[in-house]
Amino acid sequence: MNFIFIKNISIAHILFVLGISAIIALSTFSLFFQSIRLDESQSIWLSVKSFFEILNLTAQDVHVPLYGVILHYWMQLFGADIFVARSLSFLFYVATIPALYILARETANKQVAYVTTLFFALSPFILWYSFEARTYSLLTLMATLSHLFFMRMIRSNAENGKAGFFLSLVVGLYTHYFFLLVVFMQAVYVAVLYIQRLLHDLKETSGSKLQQITRLAALQTNTPEKKISLFRYAKHAFVHHKKLILSYAIAVASAFVLFAPWLIYVVSLGSASNTQPLVPAPSTFNLIQTFVLFMFGFQNQEIQSILVSLWPVSIILLFIVFTKRRKLAFKNIEYFALATFLPVALVFLVSYIKPVFLSRYLIFLAPTMFLLLSWTLLSFSKKIRYTALIGYTAISLSLLTIQITSAQTTVKEDYRGVGAYLSSQTDPSDIIGVSAPFTVYPIEYSYTGNSRIDTIPQWNRFKEGQRIPAFSQTELEKQVENYQKQYDELYVVLSYDQGYEDDIRTYLDSRFQLTSTKSFSNGIIVRSYKMNYNPKISIK
Repeated sequence: MNFIFIKNISIAHILFVLGISAIIALSTFSLFFQSIRLDESQSIWLSVKSFFEILNLTAQDVHVPLYGVILHYWMQLFGADIFVARSLSFLFYVATIPALYILARETANKQVAYVTTLFFALSPFILWYSFEARTYSLLTLMATLSHLFFMRMIRSNAENGKAGFFLSLVVGLYTHYFFLLVVFMQAVYVAVLYIQRLLHDLKETSGSKLQQITRLAALQTNTPEKKISLFRYAKHAFVHHKKLILSYAIAVASAFVLFAPWLIYVVSLGSASNTQPLVPAPSTFNLIQTFVLFMFGFQNQEIQSILVSLWPVSIILLFIVFTKRRKLAFKNIEYFALATFLPVALVFLVSYIKPVFLSRYLIFLAPTMFLLLSWTLLSFSKKIRYTALIGYTAISLSLLTIQITSAQTTVKEDYRGVGAYLSSQTDPSDIIGVSAPFTVYPIEYSYTGNSRIDTIPQWNRFKEGQRIPAFSQTELEKQVENYQKQYDELYVVLSYDQGYEDDIRTYLDSRFQLTSTKSFSNGIIVRSYKMNYNPKISIK
């Protein structure tokens, strides 16, 4: 970590780039060659379709279309392969690194910028999604750019950054619905600036001076004094921030005008389909776990529990920093605190009405979190900050290695192994049933056998506008009865429980002979049943 404090910037840059490159190389070797995952298979399936099909299918889902459209043309140029798709996300990740460095340098100094960028690049969580064929690395890039241009607007009173801020809003809104939280948080901050100015004016003109100004204003406008005072200072505060407030409002309004056609199109097609996974309501454990994931990635349950249980230590460290820290400049710290903690609190509360709390949806919080973390660690004395930086780097590298190599990593999905297993075990006289239905995509991507692949419940996904049907016990029985008439054996792939996995397993176990079971990572199980064999028992 000594290179952070080397005065010769050219040497520092060289060592810094070498360090970042080593981290990326470590992750690339493994992540680029891992099995395709569910979300990635859906991205590829969608992006090989025509432009208008992409818009139509995305509008019926829970996403916005920009990433799918970009991936569509990217794969047209370089091929419809998982490695090609992942490379696009990797480019967005690489672009985020200099953007975050500039944001941290303009906010604090080069030391904070170096450490912030290193922590971001070192994060196992960030690296995981930098090699996933999904929209999350693009979302992170757009959030970082939005922070950068918004801060330039704030600090220059809207003299700089307006065009970049507007473009980041438009692209961000078409990247992910959760980008709306960035827009909301920025609106809150503009309101805070206005209120701060109003309170400052009232404080500066308190007492007799305030009374004199109020009385004079009342005489000039022929208005009672009680009605003129607050209005006068509210107006003065607005005039002080007029250019900034109007520029911000115009940029946001213009961005939403461009985003409105998409929202109208989505509403015209109805609500999102059953393609989204079943998301449980979050607990306070999940709230703390989100920030632990950003810092240390996806570990097994034991390691995550230990890391989450250490949250009181963070509180103690923050108390020490804000009471006995060295002076370290940090412009607009309240903005970055809002940007890091307000969105996650809002999503947490909303999830008690409609569960949407997923750590990957909140990845746009990571850049500002690492900025705050870097500033916190560098606020300690020289000896402590060296120890903390080296210790954090060593721990992150160790956990990154565990995340890459461990078979217990919670987000690993060995659909490639499932495809290989089914290819070796099945023949045309067998049928493969996949539940939940949307998991058919990664299995088809890896499967090379000759058996028919169906979904449970049965989903005609090749018919335009056909959504995944709700699970029905009656329909399950009819579906399995049809299998009995045509096939010798049923191979059921169970993953992503949508609330009816136990019903499928119980029905098949009680009616047919279980001939084999095979477990894969992340709870994926393949169970085979004899179809045209004598049934064990009939339950009607």
